[in-house]
Amino acid sequence: MDQTSYLKVINAALITAIFTGLLVIIAVFVYTYEVRQTKEGNRDKMETLTSIKQAELMDWFEDEIRDANLITDDPNFIQLIEGGYEETFAPSILLEKLNQIKLEHFYADLILLDTLGNPTVSTNPALVFNDSIDKAFYEKAKLSDSCLISELFRSSIDDRVYIDIIAAIKSDEGMDLGGMVFKIGLERTLDRLMVDWHHEAIRGKLSFLWERSKGQWLVYRPGYSNPQSTSCWLPLMPEQRAEGLGEQLLQGQRPPKDALYTLNYLPQVPWLLLVELDDKPGRETLKALSNFLIILVVILAMLGFLAVYMLIHYKQGKHINSLINRNTELDAFKRQYQLTLDVLHEAVLVTDSLGRITTHNLMAESLLGLKYDELSGKDVDEVLRLTRPGTGVPLFNVQSWLHGDKAMSSYQDASLHTVMGDVLSVSCTLTYLPSTKPHQDGLVLAIKQETAITDQHRFSH
Repeated sequence: MDQTSYLKVINAALITAIFTGLLVIIAVFVYTYEVRQTKEGNRDKMETLTSIKQAELMDWFEDEIRDANLITDDPNFIQLIEGGYEETFAPSILLEKLNQIKLEHFYADLILLDTLGNPTVSTNPALVFNDSIDKAFYEKAKLSDSCLISELFRSSIDDRVYIDIIAAIKSDEGMDLGGMVFKIGLERTLDRLMVDWHHEAIRGKLSFLWERSKGQWLVYRPGYSNPQSTSCWLPLMPEQRAEGLGEQLLQGQRPPKDALYTLNYLPQVPWLLLVELDDKPGRETLKALSNFLIILVVILAMLGFLAVYMLIHYKQGKHINSLINRNTELDAFKRQYQLTLDVLHEAVLVTDSLGRITTHNLMAESLLGLKYDELSGKDVDEVLRLTRPGTGVPLFNVQSWLHGDKAMSSYQDASLHTVMGDVLSVSCTLTYLPSTKPHQDGLVLAIKQETAITDQHRFSH
């Protein structure tokens, strides 16, 4: 690569680097804006869907509690329980009534409790009674006017998850008649409400969080199970801990604004509703956007480099053409100038500031008896010897004259000593050529042979 092409490439690369920097700044701004818009949009949609799911869950819990309250508050049912309590009815009659209620309301199991909270009659003895938990909620239910949702548990028999609703049964006089456990299979309704939901470009997961003991949080998510345990509750997932969910729960703090989850209270149950956002579609969209911006910046940078290089090449070519035209005009002027000098009947010598001959005409070669190469570039004092007539004293020294007091023009008669040994009577005119630039001045020396002057004078008369 020659120097000209190298300079063009360097200049184009520098301009392209600045252009690429501006493109990168614009791309970063666009990407940052899209990230912010995506987060805000996802957050708004997630909050909307969270409120919808929260309302659906609360309605479901309220419906189940209301149904259980209607059953335990039914006078006929209370009369039946009182008969069993007073041993008026056989246990088989109670079991038949419970099976009827179970079939009508699609319960998984119904368990009657005595006043101490111990199970007495069950429609499905295979489902184990949650002794410690349901007993504690039975004691709370006796102090309440409504049923209470007790616990989620996984059956060791069929590996299904059930929810217990505990009700206290009281007579019309307010006497405790025991209690009742309503076991509901979650696949009936609750799991359908909690399965992963999809809405436009938003995906998420619904879970229940339960603080089993101080600072120990467990999570229930439909479809997930722990093969090492029969419990439906699992420790927080590693990805949940990575998002800082565990620390937020331990410190009792609200999730940060840019968190991918929300925590919501459900008044009917002792659990929190955890809504986790699956931002994979958003990440994929942003990744595609970033790849597009990178490719776009690279393509625009390459096109910019080519455009700048071609522009520089065009400008440089135009400048070169202009210089060529100027040089052509200058060469034509030099030829005209040389022809003008050659037709003169005077020997003309032009020197630079150092006294070196830069231009001469044919008459100078003829008068001095020297060829072109013997004159061009030579010191004028070396090839030209002028003396005062009849004395042999040098007329002047050009070098001394150039570095001394320079008159604009000087005319003198002189004797010219040629290389052939001839002495010619001549008249010479020395003219100074000034210049505004240092060391760019010079002089013009015009020499006329006296014989030629006499002949010209005689011809004119």
